[in-house]
Amino acid sequence: MESDYTSASDSIVRANIADGQRKVFQAPQNAHRVAGENFTFHCAFHFLQDISKANIYWWKLGNTEFLQQGTDSRKQFVRLRKGEASLQLLKVQVADSGVYYCGVKHLDNLFTNGTGSTLVVYVPPIPLSIKSELLAINASKTLIISCKTAAFYPDGINVTWYKDGFQTVTGIHTVKNLNSDGLYELSSCLEVTQTLRYVTCQVAHRTLQIPVNVTFNALNWNGVPNSGENKNFHRFQVALIHRFVLGFLVILILIIMIVVHFKRC
Repeated sequence: MESDYTSASDSIVRANIADGQRKVFQAPQNAHRVAGENFTFHCAFHFLQDISKANIYWWKLGNTEFLQQGTDSRKQFVRLRKGEASLQLLKVQVADSGVYYCGVKHLDNLFTNGTGSTLVVYVPPIPLSIKSELLAINASKTLIISCKTAAFYPDGINVTWYKDGFQTVTGIHTVKNLNSDGLYELSSCLEVTQTLRYVTCQVAHRTLQIPVNVTFNALNWNGVPNSGENKNFHRFQVALIHRFVLGFLVILILIIMIVVHFKRC
């Protein structure tokens, strides 16, 4: 990559007067990647027989300067044989989304820009978090369970709630916001008034191969058993402990009696 270059905007204007027989093709035309993956743009300009007599430039639409080798280690510039070149972005980030162009400048100073490639970087909404808040309303208790996603992109997302494995569509309040980074954040709340074992929040997004679940154990609200079954189980545990202690004492007494007997003998 040459260090003495004109600005990207100047070169794009000059491309309008380039020889009509000169074509610079780019691939893919449209693509998306999940944040953290690598992506490669391809540029072909087969009208040049001798690639050594041309300078190749890359730029992102909206920027006033060309992309340069060495300014960002995540950007790798490769000049291939037979009139081809590539730009590889390592561990893509949301800020990498945009339209990228490849341009070729020959020794006759004619500049031809490519057809452009659009990259959209997706961000999955994970990990999920779930928590609860116990509210006292008119002498009755309501458990509010909130499910929050990590920042994600693009917008489309589905949240489904399950009570003890059965889908529910009532008592749900969902809010979605756009943060300063251009990513979305979602918070969904479910009101629970009856006794349950567990509540599950399920999130589906185009970045996820399968929906992701997060489950809240609702057997105890604020540490207090909320069902007769739980109380019965607690009674069973207490009874079991009592029987264990009693059995231990019986065995201990028998051992003492045997030891005393042998000493007398």
